[in-house]
Amino acid sequence: MDKAVHRLEALSETEKNRMLEMFVNSFEAEPMFRFMFQDANKRREQIRWAVEKKFKLMANRYEIYTIGDGIQGFSWWFSPEKSTGTSITQQLLAGYGLAPFKMGIKTFRRMYYCGDHEQKLLKKYADYDCWLLDVIAVDPSQQGQGLGKLLMQPVFEKADEAQKDCVVLTHNQRNKIFYEKCGFKLINIEGFSLGNVEAFVLKRDPGLRS
Repeated sequence: MDKAVHRLEALSETEKNRMLEMFVNSFEAEPMFRFMFQDANKRREQIRWAVEKKFKLMANRYEIYTIGDGIQGFSWWFSPEKSTGTSITQQLLAGYGLAPFKMGIKTFRRMYYCGDHEQKLLKKYADYDCWLLDVIAVDPSQQGQGLGKLLMQPVFEKADEAQKDCVVLTHNQRNKIFYEKCGFKLINIEGFSLGNVEAFVLKRDPGLRS
């Protein structure tokens, strides 16, 4: 398999759909998604709908990297110049206004709570001159081959060159361990007041360059 990492400047509909489907396959068991989308029979469909709206909202801000023929893994990053904040108008244009009707009021409230909590964490820990890793996913059939680490290398090189931090939030203990193996260090654990969910906040300091 080709393990070269590519930055996507232009994105086809096929590539977008491949990433969205991989997102669902990779994250459907995540604690936060299990809390938000509590009906197991609807969870995959609801995650797909939510991430599709998020991608529509954020795609023009992301730096997107892929690996493998036909995309076997991908990462979505915010560069130091890009904001993660969004307005109500932007959210409505992305389609989030349909969430109460699509998901039901209780699920929508959990979505809103988690989204609001996440934005507060990003403002607290990543609202400065850093690279923010928003999403990284590898096809479950290709995991364990080091693709995740390879996907991060282009941004690590940029961050090291410019002496910038990299920040990531995760809600999964296994992911926390993976990030620590990639050079991130845990800086805090933030509990949610609802649900059995924790946010692990990790930061990678820029490497020393000669």
